[in-house]
Amino acid sequence: MGRTTSDAVLSVATLFLLIGGGCETRPQSAADAMTQAGEALRRGDPDGAIRCYSEVIRLKPDFALAYYSRGIAYYMKGDLDRAITDQTAAIRLKPDFDLAYYSRGNAYSDKGDFDRAIVDYTEAIRLMSEKAPVYLVYHARGTAYAKKGEKARADEDFARAKELGSPAQD
Repeated sequence: MGRTTSDAVLSVATLFLLIGGGCETRPQSAADAMTQAGEALRRGDPDGAIRCYSEVIRLKPDFALAYYSRGIAYYMKGDLDRAITDQTAAIRLKPDFDLAYYSRGNAYSDKGDFDRAIVDYTEAIRLMSEKAPVYLVYHARGTAYAKKGEKARADEDFARAKELGSPAQD
């Protein structure tokens, strides 16, 4: 009987892999898998999104957005190491991917590695220039400086974030 149960589990696992690694339907393309992954995130299912993004990466291993997006899903689950790994892969594939630097900075900050977070936030700011969400990165970097005890630098970043339109209060 134990063998039958093991065979059934193996069959289910094999079927799971064959139908697209957990996407609701077998994706016909990387675009289909990306759509299904986005739907999984909207449903609050980061595990389903991770499976779909992994399928995208299998189909298009040089697609930086898939690594970035899977990194976001890992971050949502609290798996900071995998989030960092995927954001690093996205940056390797697309070195000017400003949001990947920002996201990796968030993961480093959550791990308490404020020096690496600051480096990534600084690069995100450089790449974003004056784009609309750059104030978020100034605020995040200011928070990392504050957590390191560097009040003057934190205050500078908070002031810059406010200048750029941050709704955050002092």
